[in-house]
Amino acid sequence: MHFATPHHLRELLKSYDAAVDTPVACVFKELAEAYPDTRFILTVRDMDSWLASTMHFFSQPPLPEEFWSREVRMRIYGALTWDRQIFTSAYCRHLETVMEHFSHRPNSLL
Repeated sequence: MHFATPHHLRELLKSYDAAVDTPVACVFKELAEAYPDTRFILTVRDMDSWLASTMHFFSQPPLPEEFWSREVRMRIYGALTWDRQIFTSAYCRHLETVMEHFSHRPNSLL
């Protein structure tokens, strides 16, 4: 399921061994706390390639009824529509936050 809410993601994880993509990225701290023995994979992409991909995907604002999509965009990027500077900052901030969060348990981060 793409863009699962945090509550729904926890329900899904009762039946699955893994979760991926943006909804996980915006709640990784909560998941790390809820599942302390879990390993996380941090995917790092070439910045230009990633920006091109996000520009294409986020060029249109989410529909008003897509509440969780809007929430994910605000949690991760701080914006509902694509902006090169905002997304570049968000990407760098996310990498720093993940590395800092797992600095005390480096074997949990792949």
